Amino acid sequence: MLHHLSLGVCDILRAAAFYSAIFPPRSSKASAADALRPAAPCAWRAVPSSLSHHLSLGVCDILRAAAFYDAVLALLGYARVWSDIRRGEPGQAIGCGPPGGGDKPCLKDHGTAAAAPGPGFHIAFAAPSRGAVDAFHRAALAAGGRDNGAPGLRLPYGPTYYAAFIIDPDEHRIEAVCKDPAGPPAGR
Repeated sequence: MLHHLSLGVCDILRAAAFYSAIFPPRSSKASAADALRPAAPCAWRAVPSSLSHHLSLGVCDILRAAAFYDAVLALLGYARVWSDIRRGEPGQAIGCGPPGGGDKPCLKDHGTAAAAPGPGFHIAFAAPSRGAVDAFHRAALAAGGRDNGAPGLRLPYGPTYYAAFIIDPDEHRIEAVCKDPAGPPAGR
């Protein structure tokens, strides 16, 4: 259900060499730089979900973050799959993922030391429909997120790439994306 993860890098060639060692190039003739080259304009090669266990995000206030992610990820089919909330104690965390499964995003309280990654980093969650993308965006705004791109088609990413972008209360950039070619969402 994690659609993709974008990383901001300072040295693209060094990053390409590093990541191509982890995720081999598409063909034996491909270079290290080719390993990260988009298959379609502006679309990074997907990391197979079997290769990623979870992604931890540091947050300033675990209760606020839990409420935000409970509200927005439920619309994409995620649930809180574990919780370690101990009011007033350090190191509290929650994990969200498919019901009955393991966590994909994990939120860990780091108090005022928490900091979102810099420019270029965002997490994209797969949405089951364009309507779910719209609902994700509305719920995120209602739960304290900031708009970073209203729901709509993103033609540079593909003819059916429908997405919405949010900055969460801890400044993490998140996205919901649906590539279903079914057409416009209900009510539009």
